[in-house]
Amino acid sequence: MELWRAFRRRAPGRVLRVVAIICVLGGTCAATALATEYTSSDAYFSGDGYNYYNFSQISNSAGDDSAYSTSSHVNNGGLPANYLGVQARGYEASGGLCKESNYAYTLSGSIEVQQSATYLGDACGFQYFYSQGVSAAYNGSGYSYYYTNATQQLYP
Repeated sequence: MELWRAFRRRAPGRVLRVVAIICVLGGTCAATALATEYTSSDAYFSGDGYNYYNFSQISNSAGDDSAYSTSSHVNNGGLPANYLGVQARGYEASGGLCKESNYAYTLSGSIEVQQSATYLGDACGFQYFYSQGVSAAYNGSGYSYYYTNATQQLYP
């Protein structure tokens, strides 16, 4: 019971986090926090005759607090190389950027690109944070940038 009270003090108001108690023969028990993951709604955009969508995810699985962002091509067929890029970003609950990845770009013939920024708890501190990535779509002479919708906030 003490473990549960300590957990609730650390993450007040968390409804979706689940704690599993695993007991081994002999009465030894250990608590394991199960992963929580949130996904944003899709956002749609266009560039140089191609239609796209993007979204972000945030997860606290296996102690690796990560922000993921994905950009995808919705037309039939693959894209030329470097036509679509994505950058994952993790933000503090207050809106301050605390970690971002490099941009990743499509290879020739691909229809999707994904990028991640890991260990957000280390970069953001142990507080609530969320993911909101940026997509880069080639527009014929350079790139236009489009934010994903933000995920719900997550506690590491």
